[in-house]
Amino acid sequence: MSNKKERTAWYLYDWANSAYTVIIITLFFGPFLTMITKDKADVNGNIPFLGFNVYYASLFAYLSSIAVMLQIVLLPLIGSIADITGNKKKMFNLFAIMGSMATIMMFYIKDDYYIASFLFLFTNICFSIANVLYNAFLNDISLESEREQISSIGWGIGYLGGGLALLIVLILFNYRFEIGLDDDLAIRLSMSFAGLWWAFFSIIPIKNLKGIEKDKKYGSKFKDYFLNIFNNFKSLSKFPNTLIFLIAYLFYNDGVQSVITLSGQFGKDELHLSMEILTKVILLVQVVAFFGSILFNYISKKINSKNTLLLSLVIWILALIYVYLFVYSEFDFYLMAIAVALVMGGTQSISRAVYSRNIPKGSEAEFFSIYELSEKGTSWIGPLAFAITMDFTHSYRLAILSLVIFFVIGFLLLLKYQDKKTELAN
Repeated sequence: MSNKKERTAWYLYDWANSAYTVIIITLFFGPFLTMITKDKADVNGNIPFLGFNVYYASLFAYLSSIAVMLQIVLLPLIGSIADITGNKKKMFNLFAIMGSMATIMMFYIKDDYYIASFLFLFTNICFSIANVLYNAFLNDISLESEREQISSIGWGIGYLGGGLALLIVLILFNYRFEIGLDDDLAIRLSMSFAGLWWAFFSIIPIKNLKGIEKDKKYGSKFKDYFLNIFNNFKSLSKFPNTLIFLIAYLFYNDGVQSVITLSGQFGKDELHLSMEILTKVILLVQVVAFFGSILFNYISKKINSKNTLLLSLVIWILALIYVYLFVYSEFDFYLMAIAVALVMGGTQSISRAVYSRNIPKGSEAEFFSIYELSEKGTSWIGPLAFAITMDFTHSYRLAILSLVIFFVIGFLLLLKYQDKKTELAN
């Protein structure tokens, strides 16, 4: 079992990578990309992209979906390689470094939405792969009985880290004119800063995370990696309770990530809120989410993890209906943000802990690669539904409302899940 130093390093990576989630995914990249594409759109609001004409405001949502489609292929393969070769540590270091360095390069985007799209896809994939490997360390650094608490602390520290990074960005943005920056340059500097934050605070996790050494299960031939994927999927089918939870999670957390990813775009384009206001709102979310993560850990001890998750999904559904019907002003947006923040951290931290108890030893990286398909800042069906709704209706409210279905499906599936200790044999 890990020492305190290694557990602290694990917490600190959540602190490090949360800057990417909150500054790039939640706040700046969507509105910035929309600003670029709007200037290049034709009279119908369409832009050419990969041989198709798409509505300019839909591109960010489509990119989010494309990123996850690529991850469907890459994440299980990377997870399998990590499990078989025992190189989880080296691969975590590599993708954390590549992702943070590419995020720093976002400073050079300017007005080319193809370059912007490439950098977003590359950084998002590196971020997700590093997160798979990071999550796979959870079982190495904790006992089964500690998982909810450790996971909740990790999420909470991540919210504080993201909040502090965002506070620095907010100060930069508020004084941008005094120091000679226009909006475009201030946004690009802010996105580059997210990469610097991610890189700097990853130094300690890169140095101190070690995990538990595992024997190789097969050889190191390329076909062995795919054989490992096949065997793990085959073994998962033998444990329907675990499979039910995973499918439920992939639906409801796709909805969670879609709300997080698209809220900045909704606030800017639908409510016409300034970037300063959006930054303040998301900073508030980070602070409230820290306490929400701790609160839901406490609730889970009282009513169990399953009931806690069901409660959180009801709150998500009500929050989206509230957005559709009542969010028309800055004050309304603040109220919505507080409600979402309270439930956001709890939903994610409790889910991660429950899943970690239901995966086989020696296959953590690959099983978390499946989990990562709807983890931090990653979703695909939700943004796709949002983008398609936007394309047909040009209505942000209907696009947001379309996300309710993911929480409903997740709720219904979760009802069938039996919350118990590790189902999979060691």
